[in-house]
Amino acid sequence: MRQTSATRLSAGRPKRGEEMNRNRTWGPRRPFSTARAANAHFLGKATENVKLALPGTLKRELEALAEQSGQPLSDYLRGVLARQLLGEGHYQRWQAELARVRQEAGTHEQE
Repeated sequence: MRQTSATRLSAGRPKRGEEMNRNRTWGPRRPFSTARAANAHFLGKATENVKLALPGTLKRELEALAEQSGQPLSDYLRGVLARQLLGEGHYQRWQAELARVRQEAGTHEQE
């Protein structure tokens, strides 16, 4: 594939109005169309299974928190881990994008 000058420039520093895009280069921001696409961008593809041995009280508390947030337990735990390991800023950008996708999906369902 032949690189154009625009392609070469996009890998450098961001310009005004640009953000890191899905290809991990700087370019115009393109919104995600699904929550799955936003999750894959912010967290990467879920390819590994992890089993946790938890005390019953901790598992019940996590299940209650997941239910309060309206998420399956695995999604809730993924968010907790992302917030702790990737940082609050990354977590907030991810959550804002998920909220936008969900709101847009809800708008389309009502039409």
